[in-house]
Amino acid sequence: MLKSKDQLEQHVNQFRNTLYQFEKEVDYEFSVDEWRYLLEHGLNSLLSTRKDEQKMISNVSIRTKKRPSRWKLSSGVVYAIPLPRLDGYGYAEMRVSKDENHETGQLDSMKYIQYYNIRTETMLSLQELDEKKSDPCIIIDTGYYGITEGEWTVLGKRHREEETFETPLLFGSVPSLDSDEEHYYITRGIYGERFFVEEEEARLVINPSGTCGDLSAVYKYEERLKEINNKLK
Repeated sequence: MLKSKDQLEQHVNQFRNTLYQFEKEVDYEFSVDEWRYLLEHGLNSLLSTRKDEQKMISNVSIRTKKRPSRWKLSSGVVYAIPLPRLDGYGYAEMRVSKDENHETGQLDSMKYIQYYNIRTETMLSLQELDEKKSDPCIIIDTGYYGITEGEWTVLGKRHREEETFETPLLFGSVPSLDSDEEHYYITRGIYGERFFVEEEEARLVINPSGTCGDLSAVYKYEERLKEINNKLK
């Protein structure tokens, strides 16, 4: 029995990579009906090898539907991003959290782009990216122009269970009303309560508060890549 949603996410994505590798080895893309046939008979063959298994699969049914028009903006979608100043490609994923809206007291879904600590000269596939196991390096509430206009390339969609992405801490600042100083704050999520702190403490959070246009966000991403990886120019 799977122990957690995190494990379920991991195993589904591992299974997807296994199916991808199988298609690659046989040099053929199976149709949905062909996959249904393979799953039904392949699973029955697997069950037959288990000494204590008394059940068999009578039927595998797969129902299809039209892909939603805004699926490119859904949880788990992974993007390859042209890097205008570093050249090559960076990578990011749409993540969704659910947390309390400080102003309304209601639970709201919040979308973020999670950028990964990786840059490549040529564009990777989703499976190749998974093999790199790159860590996130910055999370930004990013505008969608680059996605909707096709400037970012959609590599595919990772399986993501609900509520497995923790609402990130963000930092920002507001100008003082009576001086030239800035007052820095930390907040949990887009709609979280602001807690004012010293600038040094705020900047440790890394993730900026407020919505960034996609180009501005990519510039921040490039700066973060350079900060982490000194060899990047």
